[in-house]
Amino acid sequence: MAQTFGLFNDSFPPIMDGVAQGTRNMAYWLNKKYGKCYVVTPHFPKYNDEEEFDVLRYPSVALLGRKPYRVGMPGLSLDLDLDKIPFDLVHAKCPFSSGRVALRLARRRNIPLVASFHSRFYDDFKTALKSDAMARAAVRVIVDFFQSADAVWAVSEGSARTLRDYGYVGAISIVENGIDFAIEEDFGQDLREIDWHYGLKKDVPVLLYVGQLIQQKNLAFLLTALDRAARDDIPFTMLFVGEGQYEQELKEKAAAYGLMDRIRFTGVIHDRDMLHRIYARANLFLFPSLYDTFAIVVREAASVGCPALLVHDSDAGQSIQDGVNGFLAEHDPAAYAKRLKEILDDLPGAREVGRTAQETLCRSWEEVVDDVYEEYQRIMTEYKRNNSLPMSQF
Repeated sequence: MAQTFGLFNDSFPPIMDGVAQGTRNMAYWLNKKYGKCYVVTPHFPKYNDEEEFDVLRYPSVALLGRKPYRVGMPGLSLDLDLDKIPFDLVHAKCPFSSGRVALRLARRRNIPLVASFHSRFYDDFKTALKSDAMARAAVRVIVDFFQSADAVWAVSEGSARTLRDYGYVGAISIVENGIDFAIEEDFGQDLREIDWHYGLKKDVPVLLYVGQLIQQKNLAFLLTALDRAARDDIPFTMLFVGEGQYEQELKEKAAAYGLMDRIRFTGVIHDRDMLHRIYARANLFLFPSLYDTFAIVVREAASVGCPALLVHDSDAGQSIQDGVNGFLAEHDPAAYAKRLKEILDDLPGAREVGRTAQETLCRSWEEVVDDVYEEYQRIMTEYKRNNSLPMSQF
């Protein structure tokens, strides 16, 4: 019998972060293969959903200082009647407004709630609140949410460790994200458009970053490393794909370093085919983040054989074997720049590393969702066995 699932997340396209893309792809494949799937998420102004599954939106306001994110206000919705939908399981992809909606619904309907942990929320709270005490208090609220879930998932061992460090006590299942890009290498003439659009030269290596332009991503460190590389006469053109509240300061720092002739800020790219070609055009993907617990963008780059340079001992670099399926450098601008030079001096070798990354890091969302569905069945069976009680008045 077909089942009905709900994915609840505060970010969803046109927001293009990893969790939003993961929610979209999980919903697509659940809906396509295993029944009916709804996404419940905040409203985004002037955006019309054109998905093959139902997207249910509720009122929101802009999150100050974190463009393009929204603060959901489900209590103001007159149309969001989730009790009419026969959910068998709900899955909160974040612990904020949409996650709270999922929790209340699960308790009201006596169905299981799965909660996924993705982010270093303490870092975000500390940046926004400017107070360690307030950030820790906010994290305690987050931990309480996860303690209320019937199953808790993390995207990596590093993210599971972070959640435990925050104070969570209980079982955690590791469910990694997939990618929605086909694994391929030959884009032929399609790459000429990228060269023309961004003024790239065939004999100059292309470096790439894709993600939010926020301080937590360690982009000031990356600019310092690029400045050192430029002063050592290492040829490169750097593409920054994304947006965020750090973008203007990043541009000012790049200008102060005299790097603007080597750097292109593309903004957010919503066209996934074009983004795929940009990955294919790049010689090396740079991801210096110490914040991310899992780097789906590293896997997206690997889908076209583009290797990544990450920071040694970072959570995002856990799956990387240096010189085998990617590259690692110490968290020091000089060391990062030195490693960058070594890689660019041997581009054929880097391409071989990229091919190994393609073989070892890439897993399609369809494959991931097959496992997700099996785990959902186990959770629902266990829940029914342990919770055969009348519905609560949560």
